[in-house]
Amino acid sequence: MITSIFLVLVIIFGVVFIALIVLTIKFRKKFIEMYPQFKRFYDYILLSLIFVLAGNLVYIPSDISSYLSIDLIERHRLTLLFMGHIFDIFAVIFFILGWARLLESLIKKYRLIPIVVEFKEEPKKLSPGVYICEDKEKCHSLFLELLKGRAGVIISRDFPDSIRKKLKLQKTPILWLTKVEGENNIHPRKLEYLMQTLVDFMKKEDMPKVILFDGFEYLLIENGFNPLYKFLTTIKDYSIVHDTIALVLITRRALGEREYSLLKREFLDVNELLKS
Repeated sequence: MITSIFLVLVIIFGVVFIALIVLTIKFRKKFIEMYPQFKRFYDYILLSLIFVLAGNLVYIPSDISSYLSIDLIERHRLTLLFMGHIFDIFAVIFFILGWARLLESLIKKYRLIPIVVEFKEEPKKLSPGVYICEDKEKCHSLFLELLKGRAGVIISRDFPDSIRKKLKLQKTPILWLTKVEGENNIHPRKLEYLMQTLVDFMKKEDMPKVILFDGFEYLLIENGFNPLYKFLTTIKDYSIVHDTIALVLITRRALGEREYSLLKREFLDVNELLKS
């Protein structure tokens, strides 16, 4: 009776663990697309699960022989136990590496954007908030003007080095909207992460700031209009409270009539800023 229960438990454990590993492998790509910073953590934990399963499979012959009173050559039994212990050690090592990688990623998650003033001049007193801009060159020129005496940051789909070269910037931080993992890279579907990063930037130090959004269409394609609209309204509220001007570069043809009307009704046109 006990032997039968043991065999059933072994089979259940094996099936459950194999199913867990299969599901982990199946959802790996989707998980990494959403959370690229956790890629190594995910892979280490997957390897840990595989070694746990391998170790327990190696133990089975020795355990079964004990329960069924089957003689197993001592040399073979010791070899199986040794292999099982090796697999267990690797499982623990990969689990520790995964846990360390998770902690490292979480610590870096909300790293604050540095407060850097590119041009040390007295800033003009302007009304904070989110402003819609439809002319890229005008938007870039205005951003450079607003950088005088203000800490700034750029969020863009364009590669940072090309923007820095075009605008002749040296110190202003640039966040790159991309699915490629890297420092100062932002996954386009992680609006909550981007919002928290920008809110932390606006809250840090009591001084005027300016934000340039040059990737609206890309975020629109990846997230849809409603999440992006909610994101911008939140940025608007924080920008008003923390004396920040956010310039959002949009393309009219990328929006429907309703979407364009909502943006124009909720946010000011950049021409209103120029009149200030």
